[in-house]
Amino acid sequence: MVRRKPANPFSRKILCMTSEPPVWPIERWDQVPETVITHLRYYMKLQSYNQFWSRCLELATLVVSAAIPVTAALKTNIVVPGALGALVVILTGINARARYRENYLRETQIILAIQHQLVLFNYGEKPYDGDEKEREAVLALRVEDLIERDARIWVGQEREHSQNKQSGMNDDSS
Repeated sequence: MVRRKPANPFSRKILCMTSEPPVWPIERWDQVPETVITHLRYYMKLQSYNQFWSRCLELATLVVSAAIPVTAALKTNIVVPGALGALVVILTGINARARYRENYLRETQIILAIQHQLVLFNYGEKPYDGDEKEREAVLALRVEDLIERDARIWVGQEREHSQNKQSGMNDDSS
């Protein structure tokens, strides 16, 4: 019997979305501009990735932290609780630097905002109550505006993080 390896959840093939549009109550996906669908898929993929790593790192930190008093109570070599403590510091540092949770939450907000625009578009509500071409253009522009705002927020967070890091390094040298 040949054993097959389980699928790697991080492979490009699995992380990439299919060519089918997402499942929402949109009656005519063919009217939705391709850029809107592309942005939606992109943010869904990022959100899933960041949510996974956020939860993994939080769980690993919790498990390793709980293991420290257990190993101390079992009177193991003093190196074991110390190594576990160091591992907690490393996991916390990775989580703080990568900011998986913050990214996941920000991406969720963008997905919900795009979904909201799609629902308004689907039902012909304002600002999508014009003719078909105008509706598509308005949808594409509004989604591009959401993406641009998100990019500005992300750049601001990166800039703030690097400034905090630099000021922290300068404080240590005095």
